[in-house]
Amino acid sequence: MTDYREEQTNEIEVLESMYPTEFTLLHSEPQHSFTLDVCSQNSDENNEVSCQMQFKYTPNYPDEAPRFEINECDNLDDSQQHRLVELLKEQVRIVHRFIKLGLHY
Repeated sequence: MTDYREEQTNEIEVLESMYPTEFTLLHSEPQHSFTLDVCSQNSDENNEVSCQMQFKYTPNYPDEAPRFEINECDNLDDSQQHRLVELLKEQVRIVHRFIKLGLHY
């Protein structure tokens, strides 16, 4: 039987260490919820794109995809934000197909 809570907690620890300034833990109960600040690289300040993504694990994560949304975004209009969310949803579907097949991304 999978210990989802332990896997989630371990992943949160990894995310905190990988993204010390970009990662903010919002809640650990009942499910982990956190934000990641993401910004474009190699662009000047006038064209920099940045977003704050919020994620919430489901009770059966990682067997189920996390929920996510864009909270704040600079230099992306509504249609670009919508496209970004659609691209992220597709990536989540691809990763979960790999997981179900026992492959690691």
